[in-house]
Amino acid sequence: MLAVRGYPATQIARTAARRAGTLVVMATRGLTGLRRAGPGSTADRVLHLSRAPVLLVPSASVGQRQERLVVGLDGSARAEAVLAPAADVARGLGLPLVLLHVLPPAAPERSRQAAETYLREIGDRLTAEGLPATVAVREGDPAEVLAAEDGRAVVALASHGRTGLSRLLLGSVTERVVDRAAGPVLVARVPVARRRGQTRSRSGATRSL
Repeated sequence: MLAVRGYPATQIARTAARRAGTLVVMATRGLTGLRRAGPGSTADRVLHLSRAPVLLVPSASVGQRQERLVVGLDGSARAEAVLAPAADVARGLGLPLVLLHVLPPAAPERSRQAAETYLREIGDRLTAEGLPATVAVREGDPAEVLAAEDGRAVVALASHGRTGLSRLLLGSVTERVVDRAAGPVLVARVPVARRRGQTRSRSGATRSL
């Protein structure tokens, strides 16, 4: 147990930064997000400030049994930054992984095949490490598809957010999923240096998670 003085969000983020391998877990009220109805104010600020992965648990889903961990991937190295913390959470909770890629509506069959091949490569590697993983390719808006998962799923995705009070930014998909998801959401921070404009996925679809 650790007691510190100061603003809760700032102290939580600083404490997590000092401890390698930390996962920040917070319940959210879903009432007073910084930009829109979404997480409670402290949880929202921690999400924007923390360099450690953050697991946000909606108050309505506290105590509910989770059955799977759905990882949103777009084929980029940036999106894959969520794989390590997602694997840790899945192992800790005993959850199977579902690797999900979202294609634009009416995407050509070759894009679907490429996405499935990409996901299977990652899934095979995780399975070989003792973590069961299946793959899924769907069509639609990435945020809507991820947020549509029921409360029995933990949704995991990467954010290209920037730290610092002057630039409280998260990826548009990440923000929308956090605001709308019925179940817990795991967000992994990606260093800004790794993001240079949009990324084109190995499956041929451009995405900004």
